Amino acid sequence: MQEIICEVFEGLCNRINAIASVMATGRSVHLWWAVNEHCPIPFERVFNQSFGMRVINDCAESYKYSRLPNHLCWFYPQNLDGLPFVEFKQRMGTAYRQILEGLAVETWEKPTGPALGVTYLHHLPDTDTFEQFWERLAVVIGRIDPRSVHVASDSLDMKETMAGLLQAMGIVVTTNTYPLMGHDRDRSPANVLGMCSDLRSLSGCGLGVLANSTRSSIVDSLQGFGVEAIYTMDDKWHRYNGRDHLFEKPVWKF
Repeated sequence: MQEIICEVFEGLCNRINAIASVMATGRSVHLWWAVNEHCPIPFERVFNQSFGMRVINDCAESYKYSRLPNHLCWFYPQNLDGLPFVEFKQRMGTAYRQILEGLAVETWEKPTGPALGVTYLHHLPDTDTFEQFWERLAVVIGRIDPRSVHVASDSLDMKETMAGLLQAMGIVVTTNTYPLMGHDRDRSPANVLGMCSDLRSLSGCGLGVLANSTRSSIVDSLQGFGVEAIYTMDDKWHRYNGRDHLFEKPVWKF
């Protein structure tokens, strides 16, 4: 079978989507990993294994998007070999789990089950306000009654505010401490590794992970651990327009 060239240059979770997509084919992969402002850290510092791929760290700021059978540069999951949906979803789940278990972090918070995860990205232009997000988070908490909640956010103020509100409800809160972002390009090696820790923590949130936008790719890889995504914004257009071959309609309505 012909080798696939995979080029990744955006944020960590978008890169994971592309890598999982090519791993799902079972073919040989030549990965070009851009060390740039989106993810300023080489591949071998993010992962402790190569997953059988030939990996080259590159200094490119970007690559040309491509969704061809033998060349992928994309941000949402892609079914390159046209597999039946159920088989593709199973293969992606296996790939996601391998990728997250291969993250080169040794410590992360382990929320006590039954646990809910929360991820709020404040830099996305088309998302809920924090007040709207909190209102819907309170609805979810009322429905499923989690014992603990792991909070992940790119904003220190929002992370601290959310943790305080949850603790006032008598809920145990976990967070990972690392440098956060002032804006979408405000990234550092420590920030990327902190996101790796959050991915490991969120993978233990069996009640699901609440995200503030379907554009967010943070929750995608958690499918490898059977973690359900709960979206507060029904903005499916972004995923359909982006031709995400794995995306399904949110199951929560507010």
